[in-house]
Amino acid sequence: MESIVGLLSLTPNLCTLEIARPDILDRREKCVLFERNKTFQLVSNANHIKTLIIGIPLTLEGIKSFTDLCPRLEHLTTCISQNYLNSVLRFLLSKNNTKPRHLNSLLIDGTLEIPNKIMETLIESENLQVDYVIGNGADENLRNIYFWL
Repeated sequence: MESIVGLLSLTPNLCTLEIARPDILDRREKCVLFERNKTFQLVSNANHIKTLIIGIPLTLEGIKSFTDLCPRLEHLTTCISQNYLNSVLRFLLSKNNTKPRHLNSLLIDGTLEIPNKIMETLIESENLQVDYVIGNGADENLRNIYFWL
């Protein structure tokens, strides 16, 4: 995370960030502590990232760290571990002030097959006003979930 923040401090006008190497985020437990760093705060206030593509599975804490780092985020594409799917969706799709303010589309890439009933239950229980489509991924056992907020 330090290397990402360092890179972003040198490129404040970057609009799209793509992270595909799993070794970049090996120290996930340090992400939350790193947010208190002054450089992190300066970079999050200055960067203009609107599109974020993360090609590795993240936990809820990882998602929160990246949305804090990119407060102007409009489009997010990520993998989410099956264990964290409900909590991450509640965070990203909720109407409260903790979600990214500008987020208007979300692609969850490569999840295990998710029945529509689970998605409907989550959306109804949270009273969310979102449109979504569950599509096939490259692997027939995986699904992509597209959300428009």
